Amino acid sequence: IGLIPCSHGGTELARWEEGGDLFVECVRRVQLALKGHDRPFKLGGLFWHQGENDCGDASSAATYAQRLPKALYALRCALGVPELPVVLGELGYWLDQADADYVHAPAINAAIVDAPQAMSNCACVSAHGLAHKGDRLHFCAESAEELGRRYASAWLEMQSGASDEYGARMKRQRRATIADEAFTFPQSPEQVC
Repeated sequence: IGLIPCSHGGTELARWEEGGDLFVECVRRVQLALKGHDRPFKLGGLFWHQGENDCGDASSAATYAQRLPKALYALRCALGVPELPVVLGELGYWLDQADADYVHAPAINAAIVDAPQAMSNCACVSAHGLAHKGDRLHFCAESAEELGRRYASAWLEMQSGASDEYGARMKRQRRATIADEAFTFPQSPEQVC
């Protein structure tokens, strides 16, 4: 298994939508990585973690739920694999909604959680129980490792043909959490590594 890093921190979804600079660069990097080898490589999936930069913009947050699945489907098609498995990750629940940059974090996270209902071959992993590194923005090392395990577990379940079951289970868990917490982000500082 090989990973082709295409991430770019601090970016809004618009840059990842079809025609955006990061969309174009991602497709270029993947195509470059897949050619020029003795044996053919196959894309096995896409791990997606994005959204913090859209949390402060009311217009972006209001359209994020419609735009995210479209952007990911366009990326799948541009990569030549319209059914490429996609695993998305929730934003950290410690984002400070009192900060204007993150006031719409619940709407963005809800869109991320609901994306598997709008697209086939897609799952979402939870960020519950994970901690930040002291800045209420980035996952600490231990939590980043755990998030990676969650991404891998979801991807493996999708490979085994259990993606529909996984998505349904995650939606039930998420809906239960939303009902319990009214989809508010905890503001406690104890979620720091």
